[in-house]
Amino acid sequence: MRLLLKFFLFQILIFSFFNINLSAQKYISDSTIVYFGKPLTQLIPLRIDSIIDARENLKGTELKITESTKYLYIPVDFYYVLEKPLTVELKSMFSDTIENTNIYKLIIDRFEFTSQEKFIKVPLLIAQIQVYSGRKGFAKQFRGTLVYEIPGKRPKRNREIECFETLIDTWKQEFTTDLQNLPDEAKENKNYLNTNFIPAKFRTGQSAITFSSFSINNQGYSIEAALGFFDPEASRKFYRHTYFFKYSNDKRFESVEFSSRCYHQFYRFNESFVTDIYVNEGIGVNRWKDMNSYNHKLYDIVQANVGVNGGIYYMPFRKRSVFIGLVLNQDLYYIYCMGMFERSGIGITLGINF
Repeated sequence: MRLLLKFFLFQILIFSFFNINLSAQKYISDSTIVYFGKPLTQLIPLRIDSIIDARENLKGTELKITESTKYLYIPVDFYYVLEKPLTVELKSMFSDTIENTNIYKLIIDRFEFTSQEKFIKVPLLIAQIQVYSGRKGFAKQFRGTLVYEIPGKRPKRNREIECFETLIDTWKQEFTTDLQNLPDEAKENKNYLNTNFIPAKFRTGQSAITFSSFSINNQGYSIEAALGFFDPEASRKFYRHTYFFKYSNDKRFESVEFSSRCYHQFYRFNESFVTDIYVNEGIGVNRWKDMNSYNHKLYDIVQANVGVNGGIYYMPFRKRSVFIGLVLNQDLYYIYCMGMFERSGIGITLGINF
């Protein structure tokens, strides 16, 4: 009993000692520096008045926050940080000697690293920057928002920092080109679907999207429902992830299936229509209708399912709306007593983009 008490007292002492030192070591052992890409060969020839960092979840030098384990069992925040604040790094991209009729102001709504939700996760740089401009002595007018979603390649072990710096280099090249080719204020930019520039303000961060589908096939029908949290569209082609529920009513059985592995590849045709090819995989539970004629075993309760689906939706570009579309389903099932089999169906999708 005394030995057990001494052990607990020792653990409390160790934890207290580590806890005292955690705050002091937060940016030494619990952070790593990401360099702001390579210096530009030519500075951007625009005059910048101010750059405001308006990010909600990050500040100053921070680019990403994850969690790591310290001293074997203590979870701590791990920070990926720049050498200098983001506003300073960004301002260093512009020439101070340029005399321009317009003076620009930038507001950074988002600039962070995250992951692109595909079967294999890859690093992703997301940036949203508001652009204002005006003549000296006059109030600056809102021009639009530059939106970026730049995916990288899956990094090799312990090479994540290099991947982040490569993404910043790619962003700097696109950002430099975009700022120097902003459409004239007096003209409507009708080609913004092909660029990173959006001539409007829009909600930052993620928005909820939910939809359900009803499909029929030659053996019955199925009802699917999905819920996801999407970043704003930043290109014609973009990837997203949803949580998935499916109910199937087949000739021999009924089943329900839940999955967190549902991956979407969207492609936007125009301001109104998008296509969606998505793959889901999950484990389901069966209720058999033929128990009187077939002696099912316990393991017949479980099914495995992989589905490939394609749809076209009426979904207005970057607007809160109800959307509707047509969807085709191709499902591959495995149940012990039935082996591998497939179901093909066609259906209709109805959803809400909040």
